[in-house]
Amino acid sequence: MEKFLQFLSPLKLPAEILLGMIFTVTMFLSFIPQAFLSKLALSNFVKEHQFYISLLLIISISYYLVQILKNIFLWGKNKYNMYSLRKINIENLEKLASKTKLIVHDLYKNGNTGYLAINEPDTGLLEALHIICRASNLSVGATTFGYFLQPWVVEYLNQNQEKFLDGIK
Repeated sequence: MEKFLQFLSPLKLPAEILLGMIFTVTMFLSFIPQAFLSKLALSNFVKEHQFYISLLLIISISYYLVQILKNIFLWGKNKYNMYSLRKINIENLEKLASKTKLIVHDLYKNGNTGYLAINEPDTGLLEALHIICRASNLSVGATTFGYFLQPWVVEYLNQNQEKFLDGIK
């Protein structure tokens, strides 16, 4: 075992690659037919070190199971965070003032794009709430820039246009 560890020490591989190599080798040594091990002259090695091979196999399998569970948890957490963020964004969109809602609706009617003055407070608010995004850094005039609606806003307005326009005078 010491010779094995001395062999691996100069490699200085990342833990994931090292565990992948250990997993592959231990799976090979544990589940290969005995006749094939005899041809490779590894049967005595496997008999002498079966405990260590099995231990390394269990450790590497445990590591990969933990990694799989961690990735599933992170995926679920990301889905929940995106759902929560979308819910907050929709609430912010519905709470806009009538004038700001009209700006959003005008952009929606004009193919989801349009020109807005950057020095207008409504433009700054919509950009801060991630409802619109600047399409270009080139201005028309001194302060008018191209903007487009975010895809989630267009999706929401496609489904809830009447609800969005309720209460606008």
